[in-house]
Amino acid sequence: MRLYKLIAAVALGAVMSASGAIAETPKDTLVIADAIDDIITLDPGEVSEVAGVLTSQQIYQPLVTFDVSDPTIITGVLAKSWEVSPDGKTFTFKMNPDAKFASGNPVTAYDAEFSLQRVVLMDSRISFILTQFGFTADNVKDWIKATDDSTLVIQVGDVYAPSFFLYCLSSYTGGIVDSKIVKEHVVDNDYGNAWLKQNNSAGSGPYVLGKWDPKQSILLNRNKNYWGAAPGVERIFIQQMPESATQRLALEKGDIDIANKLQPDDFDAIENNPDIKVLEGNSSTLYYFGLNVRNEALSHPKVVEAMKYLVDYKGIADTIGRGTLNVHQTMIPAGFLGAIDYNPYKARYRQGQGTACRIRRFAADQA
Repeated sequence: MRLYKLIAAVALGAVMSASGAIAETPKDTLVIADAIDDIITLDPGEVSEVAGVLTSQQIYQPLVTFDVSDPTIITGVLAKSWEVSPDGKTFTFKMNPDAKFASGNPVTAYDAEFSLQRVVLMDSRISFILTQFGFTADNVKDWIKATDDSTLVIQVGDVYAPSFFLYCLSSYTGGIVDSKIVKEHVVDNDYGNAWLKQNNSAGSGPYVLGKWDPKQSILLNRNKNYWGAAPGVERIFIQQMPESATQRLALEKGDIDIANKLQPDDFDAIENNPDIKVLEGNSSTLYYFGLNVRNEALSHPKVVEAMKYLVDYKGIADTIGRGTLNVHQTMIPAGFLGAIDYNPYKARYRQGQGTACRIRRFAADQA
């Protein structure tokens, strides 16, 4: 029960649990090993790293979410219901009257207004998730507006598939903060960002931030005022442990409950261990490489295309990503509305050719 409640709340990836050795960890604490040394904030208006996102989503809740077993089903969280105008540009949300923050304050449309506006106004590295819908610092206070405690009206700049906009609101960027608490800690018009980067949280999720030691560990404590079903454990302790082999050994010894970064060889090693259970599920995480198009050579369309043919996608999925990765070459993750099974690129080069040679040859051939 402890394991399944965590999985439902934490992630859609492959995770591990040492069920037979679980007694060696505190009974009221779930211990997770992961790579968390890249986290720089847990503020939902700025968080971006994978481990930071998974942690932040235990603290903050969005207006809506989707069914993990069927992402085409979108359901309300802090919003009880919503309507879309006939022209497709106005979304009206009715807030869930049962929802409240860890402080005990009710979650209102004004909290949602403040939270979504601050993402745009802070102009952080993840603000594009909202600004792609036309929000700017000049219009956001008019386009995202609470009309009363229970009603939030959002206007977008163009007609989009409603599911696309709702998916974006369901992301970590859409986490709603307790505006009354956060506004008390605004410094130099930072929208409370500096305060939320420290050992502070102001969410409505099942856990509150207990202590975060950057690059070392994160402790989450149960939210005593949580308005939903009580989580299965009192605490979640996330320990910095990036090496997969170290995670596997700790799992086998019962020092941790979940190993979140095991490699294919480690899965092989524990395959016949009756005390360890493997849970698998689809993740919406996409791995890709980007090119700095400010470099003239890398901005050339034929060079970009050539780069796509330099990667042995299937080889990666079958070797270093064996059992944990699939080849997926389109923007929308598998399982979501609009996803297609279309993988046109595969490695097209002869062994022994250098990378620069391959790019020049392919670009020349296609010119």
